[in-house]
Amino acid sequence: MDVTAVGDLVKFIQDGNKKLSKLMVIGEPDQTLGRIAELRPLVGENVQLVRSRPRFIEVTNANAHKGNALLWLARFLGLDAGDVMAIGDSNNDLTMIKVAGIGVAVANAPREIQDVADHIVAAHYDHGVAQAITEFAL
Repeated sequence: MDVTAVGDLVKFIQDGNKKLSKLMVIGEPDQTLGRIAELRPLVGENVQLVRSRPRFIEVTNANAHKGNALLWLARFLGLDAGDVMAIGDSNNDLTMIKVAGIGVAVANAPREIQDVADHIVAAHYDHGVAQAITEFAL
């Protein structure tokens, strides 16, 4: 992914009249959870903070998440979300797995994702996605 250092973020947004769809905070894995705790009171409830990978914190609008995207796509295709399977391996997959009729976590997904999933399959590097498709979709 391309990274652009912008310096003072507030100044960058104000001076450039920019609208941000996502902000990525990148840091050391042992510091990301603490940073989320520090950011939460600063950004309020209209913002979603998700640790998508050990080094990444994704900052988005509270409604800009995979669960809403899945609901939109299902409606667009004329499907009920209950008839859709979602497979995830990261914390940013949580809402998608919750709204899908069949929520699947791969074995290497964080515990929070596995806890909400309907099924847990092999890790992604052990063909977990193929396993989920074979077992639940075919």
